[in-house]
Amino acid sequence: MANAHDNTSEELPAIVRISSDGSTSAQWLVVPALLVLGVFFLYPLGVMVFRSLADPSPANYARFFESAVYLRSLLTTIWMSAAVTASCLILGYPFAYALHRAQGLVRTVLWIAVLMPFWSSLLVRTYAWTVLLRDTGIINTFLLRAAYGTMTAKERVSFTRRTSLAISCRRMSQ
Repeated sequence: MANAHDNTSEELPAIVRISSDGSTSAQWLVVPALLVLGVFFLYPLGVMVFRSLADPSPANYARFFESAVYLRSLLTTIWMSAAVTASCLILGYPFAYALHRAQGLVRTVLWIAVLMPFWSSLLVRTYAWTVLLRDTGIINTFLLRAAYGTMTAKERVSFTRRTSLAISCRRMSQ
C-alpha cells in the first residue's frame, strides 16, 4: 500500500504531471501572465524611462537632485510610502490571519468590515474622513477632552503626517 504522502506522477492531475526530466508541464501556464506583464507594464515603463532621459535631456535629473526642495519632497514621499506599506502589513496580516481562523458570526463580522468600504462611494468615504479628522471632528474633540484642553494647534489631528499616513493606509486597503 502506498504512503498517503507519496506523490507519483500517476496520482497527480495531467496538468502538473512530472516529466522524466523533472520539470512540470504547469510551468508553461505562467507564460501568458508574463506576456501580459511585459506588454502592459514593462514596455510602457521602458518607454517612459527612455523619454525621461532623452526627451529634453538628462539635465532634468541633475536639476532635480541639486534642488533641496525636490530632494525633501522625494524623501518625504519615500518615507510616507514605506510607512504606509509597513502599517498595512502590520495591520493586514494579523487581520487576515484572524479572518482565516474565525468561524461563525465572528467571521461574518470580519468579512463585513472588509467589504463595507467597497459598498460606499468615494465621495461619502472622503466626507466621512473629513468629519472625523477636522479640528471640530470626533477624533479631535475626544483628544481635546482627554487632554483636558491642553493640546495646541500643532498637536491637532488635521493635516498632519500621521493623519496622512492613516488616510493612505485606509485607501490602500480598499
